[in-house]
Amino acid sequence: MEIKNMIDPARKIVVIGTVFMDIKGYPEGDFNPVGRNVGRIEYKYGGVARNVADDLAGLGLRPFFVSMIDEDGPGGAILDHLNEAGVNTDYVLRRPDCIGTWMVILNPQGDVCANLSRRQDLLPLHEVLEQQGDEIFRNADGVLLEMDVEERIVEDVFRLAQKYQTKVYGVISNINIALERMPYIRQTGCFICNRQEAGVMFGQDTGNLPAQDLLQLLKKGMAETGIPAMVITMDKDGAVYAGCEEEGYCEAEQVAVVDSTGAGDAFFAGVSAGLISSVPLSQACRIGTGMAAAVIQSRENVYR
Repeated sequence: MEIKNMIDPARKIVVIGTVFMDIKGYPEGDFNPVGRNVGRIEYKYGGVARNVADDLAGLGLRPFFVSMIDEDGPGGAILDHLNEAGVNTDYVLRRPDCIGTWMVILNPQGDVCANLSRRQDLLPLHEVLEQQGDEIFRNADGVLLEMDVEERIVEDVFRLAQKYQTKVYGVISNINIALERMPYIRQTGCFICNRQEAGVMFGQDTGNLPAQDLLQLLKKGMAETGIPAMVITMDKDGAVYAGCEEEGYCEAEQVAVVDSTGAGDAFFAGVSAGLISSVPLSQACRIGTGMAAAVIQSRENVYR
């Protein structure tokens, strides 16, 4: 069955988080971190939440995006792109010089070998959630939250989600922030991270653990932390999952790697959209895996 046929297009999904401008460098040969490197540089729209909103729109959904973007520069073009894709941007604030920036160098295999970022300050979204939070959350079937955002925003999101009995699906890119947000992670409908992040959360080196051992660690860690459902990604080795009365392993789709950036965001979007569409967790992971594979083998997400 095609991925799109597994998703309910009538579901209202709210996505909250960052918008970045990605500056990607592709060396002609192996990257030398202390020397001059010849290659090409590309500018792409990025940010975890922006990527996720775009991915959801590619599945035929019409997500509501809550974020901030700059008044000048690429802000207008990014909004135009999202609107054309079908993303509702009514709750995106425009402010001077507020877009995030991510510079990254990728090796010939498409993997990240160096990066630097400037994060957004999303605290002004507190006013949006205070003034318009009820209309945003009232009929929402699910909320996808980038949990690296300011804690005040996270508090607002979970307060509104509890008020309207809406599940929050969480993803995070800074594991140190994740450890600080554990009380909120326990309240998510599902939390998704990679194996390195899971190792920090659960206090064990997970780098060489086979899938079955990682699954046992996941179940043990969930029991100790109180996380109700969780997925751990393992790059080309697939993912393990537990919760929602299921547990198991999902194989990755083996594709030629062109650019691995954004694959984790696509996986998160697919899993969350599946769960919000009442798909079992095992099937939701297959949706996420398919979306990640599409991103990995193309510099342009084919779902967008």
